[in-house]
Amino acid sequence: MKNKQQHKKNFSKSKQTQTKASDGFSNIAKGIGGKKDILQNLDFKRTSLNLAKNYELAEELYLYNWLVGNIADIPANEVTREWCEITSANSDDELKSVLKLLKDLQIKQQIKTAHAYADLFGGCALYMVVNDGNSQDKPLNLKTIKKGSFKKLRVLEPAHLIPVITNLEESEYYTLFGSTENLTIHKSRLLIFRGLELTQNKRVEHNYWGGSKVQRSIEPIIASDTTINAIVNMLTETNVNVYKMEGLTDLAIDDADEDAIKRIQIIDTMKSYLNAIVLDSKDDFVKRTNDFKDLHQIDDKTLIRVSGSAEIPATLLFGKSPDGQNATGSADFKNFYNRIKRIQIDKIEPKLETLLKVASYSLYGNDLEEVSIVWNPLEQETRKEIADTSKVKADELSVLVNSGILTTAEAKQKLKNNSAEYSFLKVEDEK
Repeated sequence: MKNKQQHKKNFSKSKQTQTKASDGFSNIAKGIGGKKDILQNLDFKRTSLNLAKNYELAEELYLYNWLVGNIADIPANEVTREWCEITSANSDDELKSVLKLLKDLQIKQQIKTAHAYADLFGGCALYMVVNDGNSQDKPLNLKTIKKGSFKKLRVLEPAHLIPVITNLEESEYYTLFGSTENLTIHKSRLLIFRGLELTQNKRVEHNYWGGSKVQRSIEPIIASDTTINAIVNMLTETNVNVYKMEGLTDLAIDDADEDAIKRIQIIDTMKSYLNAIVLDSKDDFVKRTNDFKDLHQIDDKTLIRVSGSAEIPATLLFGKSPDGQNATGSADFKNFYNRIKRIQIDKIEPKLETLLKVASYSLYGNDLEEVSIVWNPLEQETRKEIADTSKVKADELSVLVNSGILTTAEAKQKLKNNSAEYSFLKVEDEK
């Protein structure tokens, strides 16, 4: 018992004398780890250009800065570019009617816009304007949707759609502020698009929307713009005239700067008239040409940082790859398309399923059955790749026919079903 009390006393004493450890390598001779070490004096400061909190600034940059516009638009364009194939167990006529309604509502364009705004502002929503017999602040009841009432899909930006905060969870209601309306909308009537995922503290700070994806690229964009402006200014000084003037120092000491300027003006004037430079015997003139042949490499480096921060291949973001970079960027495109695929499946597909339900109930009063959504591939095959694939499939069928696994008629039917170019084949029953 005594030993336990003594141990507890010693532990308590050692706890009181604990100090915070600050381990790390140091070399005073080299300035590593000491007061002169620049890495020890670094600090992180958030840029003042916060797009999620400054709606007007985000709008201006989106309209007038091509890089900001591309970073917001390109992923949204790619998400909807090849679209998807939708099938259902319902009759073809019912499915065609539902798909036509969604096409009339311009869902591809609306989803593309909402996705771009979410990346830019940190959030956006699509408002399904439909009459289910309830006020808009009540949950949407699919079974009471009035026939033909789904006629509008509105894009609502976060500056006009304010979450009604009641707790630290997802908001149940949103207030729509407009020039002629202040409307409370239940979340079930909205398709919410959020930008970057945020921590709980940041969610509160961003009014329960997400973070701006474009924000991550602001500093690299500023660096790129600053670099190209500096290069342009430097190029105006490709040729520099150097005047060596006798007694220039004495003129400066005697506050006779105007006399020196007049002498240079006289030299320039005579050069213009005579196409020759006339100097005092003790003066001298030299024309120096600056070499800027490697300046483009500096600009390329800043562009690569913009591309990396946006997670968009350089050839897609800039229209060409920076000099010295991989011409095709196949690995970059693969990673980018994988990212787009995840967005399609995780974020867009659930919203598309909701739209299909609302459209079906609006037309027929029931849901579509066994709905399947398959996204079309983003990478398009070249004509050579298509031909090579077709040849491989034909060779495989030839082997199956020759080995007796398939009959000729079955092989023809398979070709006809799987390839549009063989749709002309006539398949006759073999007896």
